[in-house]
Amino acid sequence: MKKKIFFAVIVTIIVSCGKISINCFASIPRYNMNQYKKVTVKKSSKVKFVQPAKSKITWKVSNKRIATINKKGMLRTKKCGKVKVIAKTTKKKYICNVTIKKKIVRATAKTVYGNTIKINDGSIDFIIYNKSDECISLVLPQLEYNDKGIWEAESKKSNIVNIGVWPNIVILPRSNYRGSFDYSAYNMTHRNYRIVFNKVFIGPNYKKELRTSVSSVFEFI
Repeated sequence: MKKKIFFAVIVTIIVSCGKISINCFASIPRYNMNQYKKVTVKKSSKVKFVQPAKSKITWKVSNKRIATINKKGMLRTKKCGKVKVIAKTTKKKYICNVTIKKKIVRATAKTVYGNTIKINDGSIDFIIYNKSDECISLVLPQLEYNDKGIWEAESKKSNIVNIGVWPNIVILPRSNYRGSFDYSAYNMTHRNYRIVFNKVFIGPNYKKELRTSVSSVFEFI
C-alpha cells in the first residue's frame, strides 16, 4: 500500500475580549536546577530557582549588575544580558545560564511547529520545534481520522491490550523533540489521519494551558 504523507501543525487559540483565554495561576516562574540548564526570562521580573539538593546550599550570580539572587533562590533581573545562576553545596555545583530579554518570544503557531521525519511500516517519526522562550509540555497523543470534515478517534484492534501511559513530552525553550508514534495497533480503515496532541501546557510551572492542538497529518492511499 502506498503512503502519501503531509505534515501540518494545527494551533487553535480561543480569543476572548481580545485576549488569549487560558487557565493560569498567578505565580512566579519556578525552575529546578536539576532540570533547567538554560532559561530565558524577562527584564525587571522575578524568577524562583528551586533548590536542587536537600543539603545546605549557597546561591550567587556571575554578574550582579544584570541580576541578583537571595539566599532562597529568588532571582531579580535588572538589565538585559546573560548571567549564570550558581547553586553550590558542599559536594556539587549547579549552573543555569540565564538570558534576560526586554521581550519574551511566546509560544504560538509560528513558534511551535512540527515536521515529519519518516513514515515507517506501522509508525511515524516526527519532530516538534519549540522556537519560543517558553517551556512546552505536550500531553496524550491520539490517532484520529477525518470523517467529512470532523476528526474522530480511531479504534484499536480487538486483540490489543493497553499497557502503560504515554509520558508527557517536555520541550525546553529553543529546543526540539524527536519522537515516534506506533499506529500498528489501530484498525487504520480510513484514509485521512492525524496524530494529535490535544493538550498543550506552557511553563515552567505548566499551570497555564493554551487551548491548542499540535498534529501530524498523513494520508493513506
